[in-house]
Amino acid sequence: MLALSSLIALAAAAMYLLQWQQAKLASAELNEVRAHRLTSRAANVAVADSPIPFLPPFSSAQLLHTLNKVASDTKLPIDEVGYVLDDGAAQPYLRYRVTLRVAASYPVIRTFINQLNAELSNVALDAISCSRDDIVQAELTCDVAFSAFFHKEARG
Repeated sequence: MLALSSLIALAAAAMYLLQWQQAKLASAELNEVRAHRLTSRAANVAVADSPIPFLPPFSSAQLLHTLNKVASDTKLPIDEVGYVLDDGAAQPYLRYRVTLRVAASYPVIRTFINQLNAELSNVALDAISCSRDDIVQAELTCDVAFSAFFHKEARG
């Protein structure tokens, strides 16, 4: 009976030690999460307080020229193009939306998007939707949407 009591006490002590170590690890993880949250908030405040990034003056002609140049360089035929200047009266910038319909292989489309992004730092890819008529066909038909951002005060 004494041996059984000793064994139970030993098991209870081992479980207590295990629970204590797990609680200590959980506490350390909680402190790490709290510290990360504080540094994230500080970083967000720093980003919010930073100056507005450089945006070029509005020039639809320059954007069209670069878009056509990149399409020509990458040998990407563009079927349809649409342009809309957002009315963003409450925005501190102008947003010019560009939509394209293109038909080419995936590597050509990807190269076009990458090169456009490299040449125009004020342009962002909003969406891309691709399809093809037949699975064996390598050519995709894609609808691509970009947004170009410009300095609000200057228009051209």
